[in-house]
Amino acid sequence: MKIENFYAVIFLIIFIAYSFLAFKSPGKFTSPDETANFYFTKQFAKSLAFKVAEPLEKIAPIVAPRSIMVQKDALLPGSFFGMPLLYGAISWFLGKWIILFLTPLFSAIAVFVFYKLINIIFDRRTALISAALMAVHPAFWYYTARGMFHNALFLDLLIVGFYFIAKALIQNSTNYPGLAEAKPRAGKLQTANYFLAGLFIGGAVAVRTSEIIWVGISLSVLIIFLRKKMDWRIGIWIALIGMIISMIPILYQNNKLYGSALTFSYTVGAERAEVAVKAADKASGSASIIAKTFDNISSLIEKAIFPFGIHWDNIFANLWNYGIWLVWPFALLTLFGLITLGKKASVSLLVWLKVFVHRYFTKTKPHNDTSRENHTPQSVYFFLYLFLSIYLILYYGSWKISDNVLGQDAVSLEQSYARYWLPLYVFGLPFAAYFLNIILKIWENKFSTVQHNGLVWLTVFLLFSFSVSSAMAERNAGLAKIRENTVEYKEVADKAKRLIESNAIIVAGKADKVFFPEFKVIASEIDTSKKAKQLKKILQKAPVYIGILDFAGQSEKLNKLKSLGFKIGKEIEVREDIRLYEIIYD
Repeated sequence: MKIENFYAVIFLIIFIAYSFLAFKSPGKFTSPDETANFYFTKQFAKSLAFKVAEPLEKIAPIVAPRSIMVQKDALLPGSFFGMPLLYGAISWFLGKWIILFLTPLFSAIAVFVFYKLINIIFDRRTALISAALMAVHPAFWYYTARGMFHNALFLDLLIVGFYFIAKALIQNSTNYPGLAEAKPRAGKLQTANYFLAGLFIGGAVAVRTSEIIWVGISLSVLIIFLRKKMDWRIGIWIALIGMIISMIPILYQNNKLYGSALTFSYTVGAERAEVAVKAADKASGSASIIAKTFDNISSLIEKAIFPFGIHWDNIFANLWNYGIWLVWPFALLTLFGLITLGKKASVSLLVWLKVFVHRYFTKTKPHNDTSRENHTPQSVYFFLYLFLSIYLILYYGSWKISDNVLGQDAVSLEQSYARYWLPLYVFGLPFAAYFLNIILKIWENKFSTVQHNGLVWLTVFLLFSFSVSSAMAERNAGLAKIRENTVEYKEVADKAKRLIESNAIIVAGKADKVFFPEFKVIASEIDTSKKAKQLKKILQKAPVYIGILDFAGQSEKLNKLKSLGFKIGKEIEVREDIRLYEIIYD
């Protein structure tokens, strides 16, 4: 088999594995974020606009599922919409069928690009092991398959962007092991590297703008360390143009929806939604846009850098649970690799500091200046990864997130930390590969060929088995269980359509993902007099039902409605464990 055909087969296998949920998808999801992203992706593919008119919001602004924002008489994305915009534009051309296959496609491509990137920085063998580890890493596999989360796409675009940076910055270097294969031709191709680097990194930031701080600092450090390799005359400006082009659609939509280019859905929040809409209505002229842009810079920075402070008890608990225990074979290999390579990187840092002090403080050149020889790409990568790790651990580890359907204390890939720390997992894999490479060399010298190959395949089998058991077969939140749940959600929604009015509204609570978008839903609990007044206004326009799943708190919810002046009408059994009760108000 030709090598090109072999790579094509591997690519196809990876893509199919990642597309497990996409094939014959019922269009239902177990997370409100996924549900909202899919909904607005389809909406953008249909009309090239995000705003969805909802007249009932004028009466009472509570008719919306979670992760969707209410503004005036419309529904808007409640999260970053870079992915819905990109996927919506693609599906506008190719059809909505492709939406759920796009993240698996981008991630399969990213695995091969990651190989190319690590081949530049380390060597071919380390790059090959790194790409293989990335392909089967349980967290990356899991959130690539759950492709309507932004996290895997963000990482995919970032990897591609960093690859083009590596190609652009090292063309004249002789100190990069993988350069022989990666070194581009001069001229137009080199300019294209700068442009594509800016385009993909800008695209990554557009997909998850909250990551802009550590991405920006990482780029700054790269520029400082490799400033002599940069094309300051043309290349840097071409890269900036690429970034601007990728961000223009997002900034335009921000200004259109929220009244300012730098006002994102996360910085608006529900309590400021009406203010933002009024600002958007009044926005006119470049001067007005510029003024509002600067007004929002401070808010954006505040929310980007440790918005919830630093809480060490949460950090240590989350680091152990999600940084190590959840993916322990990969985490341990990464730690061993960091320790092994750290010795070499420390020497590089000490030499660099010595040279820096001599040059800029004593104004003399140190004896035996070996800074260039010790200034290896592995060392730069090492210290960038340390910074990335510390920042993401402090930023996300300080949060106390309770969005796991299995319970607050359950540790699983379902929990948000696993997807927030995808860059931590994946960019640490070259260290795991570096350590495995050393072990393989020891085995080559110590064992026979048959024994060596046996140990290699045993290692592959154990890592792959761990990933399958974690990502695919985990009985409560694995991909197989998610497929089963989403199929059931679709069956419930379809049966409800046959049993109740098509214009009915369902007070669904956290079951909003089951009934939306087939029905309009109210995700908030009707537990205050204010919400009761709003619900009474809605009842004048449409029938309303309350959904009860597993009968958890059934009596409490129904009694609460009665205490607020409502009557409970007919009971409708949608499934053995799901009931709908009509809400009546005279």
